[in-house]
Amino acid sequence: MVAVIDGLQGWNWSALVSELAVVIILDDMISSGDSILDVARQLKMRKAKRIYAAATFGLFTNGMEKFDKAYEAGLFDFILTTNLVYQTPDLLSRPYYIDVDMSKYIALIIDNLNHDASLSDLLTPTKRINKLLERYKEQQAAKNSENNA
Repeated sequence: MVAVIDGLQGWNWSALVSELAVVIILDDMISSGDSILDVARQLKMRKAKRIYAAATFGLFTNGMEKFDKAYEAGLFDFILTTNLVYQTPDLLSRPYYIDVDMSKYIALIIDNLNHDASLSDLLTPTKRINKLLERYKEQQAAKNSENNA
């Protein structure tokens, strides 16, 4: 079971989370990190197995110390944010941090705008998701065939 929490308000988490749950917390930004870490704590109390936090903008205004402690305590597995704001080398070195590179998409948007082209293909991710799923299936099939050999 995967539970996706978009934003941090108004959820009946007890109904969503089970001991088998992989939870993805989505938010627009991580500033001080207090709200993300509070949600992670509450989810762990409700027996969430794995927790991923993702945000468009990772500001981390109060530094990384509380995230380091929370990670060491097992409150979350990974944090993902985009490179749409500056990312310090210190942030990028964290074992739990995943950088989501948006350079390609920004370049494609600029290119489409410069050529008066539609942005709909860029904004509708169905083809990209299907392509990723197909690649994942191929990787899993290769792993399974290696294990069975």
